Amino acid sequence: MPGEPIQRPGAIRDMAKKEFILQGFTTRTHANAVRELFEIPDIQSVVMSVAFVTESGVEQIAPQIKAHSARTIAFTGIRNDITSYQGLRLLHSIVSELYTVDTGSRTVIFHPKLYMVRGSSRARLIVGSANLTLGGLNNNIEAGMLLDFDLADPTDKLVVDEIEARFSSMPKDHPDHVVKINADGELYELLTSGRLVDEMAVP
Repeated sequence: MPGEPIQRPGAIRDMAKKEFILQGFTTRTHANAVRELFEIPDIQSVVMSVAFVTESGVEQIAPQIKAHSARTIAFTGIRNDITSYQGLRLLHSIVSELYTVDTGSRTVIFHPKLYMVRGSSRARLIVGSANLTLGGLNNNIEAGMLLDFDLADPTDKLVVDEIEARFSSMPKDHPDHVVKINADGELYELLTSGRLVDEMAVP
């Protein structure tokens, strides 16, 4: 029909908008980008997954998390000689659910870095190399992709749904390794057993 767009055989609609972040070579940092995730309207859920956490890293995005603390779930690696007691204590105080992931080995560590904020009609995701540390979010050379999803698009929605489903199933599927933190005392036990670092003792 006249005026209708031409559909090429095999063509598919462009799904998520994409932005490449190369922290360290430009003024754009992952801290800036993660904060921007929270600018979408009507936030429904926040999922974070990182290998390493420090107090100064959490402080970079603490105001954004606090504003949506009841909807935020975080998965963090431990037994890696970097994630700290102070970092997890602060994170635990501002998220709805905090899970530690312990593989039981220092040679095989939980390593995915993902930050996703989902609203009623849009979702934003950063996946890449940036941990929840000052270095990861600001100082290191880090690479990541920022993806902006339209949840009215079935393909976009499927990706976002799958990410949420994968992480939400982890505690049930791996109860010996993915453990919910219910009190700060449990974090202190992880510190005394050597699975968390004491930032006060690190030179």
